[in-house]
Order: sequence, then C-alpha cells, then structure tokens
Amino acid sequence: MLAGVYGWMLTWSKGFLFSFYTTRFGDDIQVVKIFYGLLGSFPSKALPANLHDMAWAVVIFASALALGRMVLDSARIDQGEAWGRDLRALGLGFGLLSLALLFLGLGGFWTKPVMIALLLLPLAIGTMLHGRAMIGRVKDVHVLERLNEVTAWDLAGFFLLASFVLLNLIFALGPEYFYDSLVYHLALPKLYLLHHRIVPTPNMVYSGVPFGTEMLYGLGLALGTETLAKLIHYGFGVSIAAAIYSWCRKFGDRRVALLAALLFYSAPLVCFASSVAKVELSMTFYLLLAGLLNVEVAQRDDHAGDAGLLLLSGLLAGSAFGAKYNAGLYVPVLALPLAYRRLRTERFELRALGKELGIFFGSAALASSPWLIKNWFFYHDPTYPFLGALFNASVSADVAGLKADAHARDIVLAFTTWPGFKELIAGLWDPAAHAMDGYVGPVLEIGLPWLLLARWRSTRHRALLMLLAGIWLAWALHSTLSRFVLPAVPIYCILVASAIWLIDLPRPLRLLTAGVFYCAITISMTRAFLMLAQPGTWKVTFSRAAKTDYLLHEHPSYKAPYYAGARFVNENLPRDATVLFIGEERGFYCERKFVTASMFDVNPAADLAASSADADELLAGLSRTGITHLLVNAGSEHYQRWLEGLGPEPRRTYEDLLKRKAELIFNHAHDLPNDRSWVQVYRLEAGPLPARVDR
Repeated sequence: MLAGVYGWMLTWSKGFLFSFYTTRFGDDIQVVKIFYGLLGSFPSKALPANLHDMAWAVVIFASALALGRMVLDSARIDQGEAWGRDLRALGLGFGLLSLALLFLGLGGFWTKPVMIALLLLPLAIGTMLHGRAMIGRVKDVHVLERLNEVTAWDLAGFFLLASFVLLNLIFALGPEYFYDSLVYHLALPKLYLLHHRIVPTPNMVYSGVPFGTEMLYGLGLALGTETLAKLIHYGFGVSIAAAIYSWCRKFGDRRVALLAALLFYSAPLVCFASSVAKVELSMTFYLLLAGLLNVEVAQRDDHAGDAGLLLLSGLLAGSAFGAKYNAGLYVPVLALPLAYRRLRTERFELRALGKELGIFFGSAALASSPWLIKNWFFYHDPTYPFLGALFNASVSADVAGLKADAHARDIVLAFTTWPGFKELIAGLWDPAAHAMDGYVGPVLEIGLPWLLLARWRSTRHRALLMLLAGIWLAWALHSTLSRFVLPAVPIYCILVASAIWLIDLPRPLRLLTAGVFYCAITISMTRAFLMLAQPGTWKVTFSRAAKTDYLLHEHPSYKAPYYAGARFVNENLPRDATVLFIGEERGFYCERKFVTASMFDVNPAADLAASSADADELLAGLSRTGITHLLVNAGSEHYQRWLEGLGPEPRRTYEDLLKRKAELIFNHAHDLPNDRSWVQVYRLEAGPLPARVDR
C-alpha cells in the first residue's frame, strides 16, 4: 500500500515539475533569486509609498477584533478552550462591521467622518476594556523557552510560510487590474461613496448579490486607495492560514499545523485571490470558523455552553452568505457535525438536535437577512436576479448568461454521459482544465492518497471528513469553476497534514514525505511568483513605474484600457457630472458619479435608443436620468458587439446623437501591438463644455 502511495507522489511530482509547469530546476533557482532580491528592496522601495494604506489595514483589523470581543464578552458566550478565540472574534467583528456599514449606507451616512467614527469607537472601547489583558498575554509568551523546541523542519516551514505571506503582500500592494473588481467589487462601493449612500443600480446585475465584503472595501476606499481594499482581502487569506494553524496546533504538534497552513497558503488559487479585491477568501474565512466551531461542539461531552457556540457559529455562517450567494449551498453542510454527534449516541434525541439546528440556522438567517431585505426594497426580489419570475420582479439581466459565466454544471450531462461524469469526479484535479489563478495546487494532489489511507478514529476527524465531502458535493453539483471549491480546501489541508502523522511510518520515510511536500511547496512559490508578476503591478509597488502609466496601457487581464478617459473625467468635469459608460463596464477609477452596465445587462443608452424616435428624444431620455456626459470605449470588442446588437434604427439614432447632440471633448487613441486603446468622452448638450482634448 505504501509503495503505491509513494508511486502516486512521484508521479504527481514528475508531472508537477516537468509536465504542467515545463520548467527546470535551474530556472526555479533564478526565480527564487529574483523574488528574494525584491524582498530585499521592499523596505526602501515599496514600504514608504504604501505605509498609509498598510497602517489603516492594521487599524481596520484591530477594530473588527475589538468589536467582536466586546460582543462576545457582553453576550457571555463561553468559547471553551482558547484555540482561535481572537480569530472567532475577528470574524464576528467583520460580520457586524459589514452590517453596520450596510445600514449606514442605506441611511445616507457613507461619509469619511462617519466611517472613521464607526472604526475608531469599538477600537477605543476595546482598548480600554482589554488593553491590560492583551499586555498580559504578550508578557506570558516566553519566546526563548519556545525556541528550544523548534526543529530544523519547523524553521523551514516558518520560512516558507513567511515567504508566501510576503509574496502575496507584494502583489496586493499594486494597482487593481482584475476585471470583476473594477466592474463591481470595488466600483460599486466607490459609486456609493460618490453618492454618500447605497443606491440601486438596476443595470448592474451584480449589485443584487450580498455585498458584505464590498462594504469593507467601501470603508477602505473612504480611508485610502484601492490598495487598502486589497489588503483587507489579503488579510482574510492570512487569517485563514492562522485559523488552520491554531486548530491543528491545539490537537497536534507544530509539524502538522505548519504543513496544513502551508498546503493551503501555497495554492496558486489562494495566492491569486490574495492579490486582488475579491470575496472568496472572506467567505472561506467565515465558513471555516463556523465549521470548526460545529466540529468542536460535536466532540464535546459536556453540553454546557453549546447554545452560545452555535449562536456564534450561525452568525459566522450568515456572514459567509453575506459575502457570496454560493455560501448558501455550503451553510447546510456545516450542520452535519451536529447531526453526527446525536447519531453516535446511544439514544438519538431528535428534540435536542432540532434545538441545536434551530439556534444555528436561526442566527445564520438573522445575519444574512439584511441583504435579502435590501434586495426586496431595491428590486422586489430578495434573491435578485435569480428568482425574478417568482416574485414578479422586472429583471432585464441575462440570468442564463450569468450562470454560464459562473460555469454552472449541467447535472443531466454529469450523470448521463461519461465525459460529464469524469469531469464531475476528476475535473478538479486536472491541471490542464484550469488556469493558474484557478488551480487548487499539485501539492494537494500529492496528498490525496494519504487522506484515503489514514484510519480516522476520532470524532474530530470524522466530522471534518463530513464537512469536506459535503462542501465538495455542494460545489460539484452546482459549478465547475474551481475557485468556488475554495471553502473545502482548508479542511482538506488539515486532514492531509494530520494523515501523514497519523500513519505509523519509519522516520526515514516520514522525512522523505515531508521533503517531497516542502519541495513541491517551494516550486509552487516560484510558479505563483511568475503568475502574479506577469501583469506587472509589482513595478508600481516598487516605484519602477507610475500608477497612471500602468493603467494607461494593456496588460494581461487588463485589455482595452479606459483609464485615459477616466483620468480626463476626474481632472476636467464638474463634481456634479454624471457619466454614462458605453462599451465599458469597469467604472472603478472614475471619480464622478457614473452609470455602467454589466455584460449581462442592457445599457440604458440601448433601451432609450430603441424607444426613441430620433436623437432629440434620446437626449431627453438621457437627461431625465441625470446623464451629462458619455464615456465611450470605442476600442473595446464589447463596444463593437454592442453597436451590432442595437439594430439599424436604434443605431442610427445613437450615432445621430453623437453627431448632432453631443460634443466630443476628449479623444485618446493609440494602436500598438498588444497595446490598443481608443477612448472618447462626449458632453451632452445640457452639460458644461471644457476645451476639447486630443491625445
């Protein structure tokens, strides 16, 4: 059996080192030298320019921690032993902070002074209440005594983990270029700040999804730049690794904890997510804390304090739903350990289980319901845009296209055809099926046989296996997009790392196993570095290029740049201008109120052109909506498709508007290989007229 396991490891190692990455050992040595060379210049080149955003990031995390601890102490929730106590408080604090920002935004209080007050108030109170306790905990840490326990393997593990933390930090500090972030993760919070309130955006389908993480991004944008927002998501990734380490350290030795944290944090999928403003890491953080809390409840013999833990677990699960709709598929899975605890007892107590499930799901519903209520008032559909027909809501978005873009799985094909079933079972493990930014990681494939070989006798491990199987199944039945399976990855890493030390192996074989894993993790670091370095944001981080120059030109994942038009708008248009983007969905870098439509929505100009008899009527319709200017990304493929889809008469009406009723005040065009841009800004007749600019 062990021979087969090592054969599997060598097979995957060979594919990892030579097939998938097509690299040589010498090349990786060069990449390592480049990476650590950048780290050497980090304090002098990158740190000063980003110190403001980094300092605010520390304040935001400290404030969330203080808020969470205050609520837990006030509610007198007994958290038992101290594993991850501060991490639980951090998760709860972020969930509550997101809801507070939602209510402030709905009330029209999204201003910088109010947000600073919201941030500093719990921090000040928490410092007064817990300052002495925190100082005492620091004094109790006997560093020198613990250093005597550290082995060479521990040092190697900590060094690799610190390297990944710094690797992801370098790219988190660069300008945002990721499409989804520029369209809605950052763009809509930016729009809310411009309006000083959360406003409906019916032409942006993504505005209906829960925006818990985006509320935090709004806070970051109010206090700093998009770098601060990216640092918040980066911090969630570090917090997940800390939660994995804390959990494993409680039940096992340092080697298990380090390997589990490294397996997770070295995944290319995690590295990419840590470098951009997305929501997968925040959702995973909440789900992991909630799941581990339920596992802890499941293994307890003493039921005292269970209600408090289940209440906390439910609030964290609800916060996960508040970060992304997909979490709604995973939250029911988190209840499996509770059912398992009751089933393994001699007497099955259905009433007790019902009470536990009621507390868990009730508190989860309480934490997630504000997002559904907001959608009801904005769009008359609590699940906008997915159940519009059920609620008789007017949904203009292409919901089928949205689901296809999310790689929704065809269940019929999955269970009636061999290719579909094969993809269902093995698609996640096929490197060729995923881009690097969505690849879970070959080190996890190397660990699969250990997961299958170990004998799982403890309640804790069996409950974790249930969570892993349930989350994987929930993912597999609804999507083929690998990044949606991220909530299962931390649990998988915990189990794989535990399995290696559960199986009784001779010391040489155990060292060989650890060596293969650490080697794979090291090579993964070089591949992740090359993947993240390709867009070139690190040049801005290290002051080798100006941010504006970077955004003016094409880069991988940043095509047909619109920034030239946005910069003109920011520098020349009055503060009360409202700009309609046509042929462009990415509104983030615009500092004036803007209206954008996603690829799955109908642009307001298209609807108005179709219903207008001539350019005068189209102009009147745009003026009624408050539009004063147009930003046209004429060089984008989306714009050309949009023109072709208008139809002959609406297109003539639109083009007549540009000729007779709008003034071209900015025209930026260049056509170079792999760097094409053509952006125009028009003033509608009712707007002010700055001098025309050609660039």
